[in-house]
Amino acid sequence: MEIISPAGFERFFDALGTAGETASDPAEFLQRRAELGEQYGLGFSDEWVAELTERYQLKLLGE
Repeated sequence: MEIISPAGFERFFDALGTAGETASDPAEFLQRRAELGEQYGLGFSDEWVAELTERYQLKLLGE
């Protein structure tokens, strides 16, 4: 369980999921994610992603 306070940040996750489902390619998804990050005051670091996706055979949203 995760509690997010104050309320409203859950909309970020909804919008990110929509971006993952509707982006035409990974580059568009990354652009839309960056825009959401600006809107919600977030930054992203992808330097650890390649190791985790390989180790756990994961796919990122938008792939």
